[in-house]
Amino acid sequence: MGTTMTNPTSELGSPLVGPLLDSAANVSATNDIGIPTWLDKAACGEYDTDLFFPVSLEGPGRLQAERAKAVCETCPVREQCANWAINTAQQHGVWGGMDETELAQAVRGASFAPSHRRVAPGDIGSASA
Repeated sequence: MGTTMTNPTSELGSPLVGPLLDSAANVSATNDIGIPTWLDKAACGEYDTDLFFPVSLEGPGRLQAERAKAVCETCPVREQCANWAINTAQQHGVWGGMDETELAQAVRGASFAPSHRRVAPGDIGSASA
């Protein structure tokens, strides 16, 4: 069973990832040496991996990250990639169309269970469980 989170969005406003699926076969299935099977279909396989690991997100690194995200936009396994990156708390690189900052936000958002949601002071008497 998965946990749904508020998804970060691309500049065009489209969701970057769907529900987090911790045990979904399409996210966790691996080949005999432990590599996720969805990786075989990833659009990034046609590019130098350096593109997806900019030195920083400032200056030329920002442009590099945007180029990597453009590749992700065309990827048929973008959601699996993003979910894998979130579930494994990747801290470096562009994964599923998200840069390091966006991934960190998604990981933080995924770590909160629905029971930990904030209640506004005016809602205390009316909050439902």
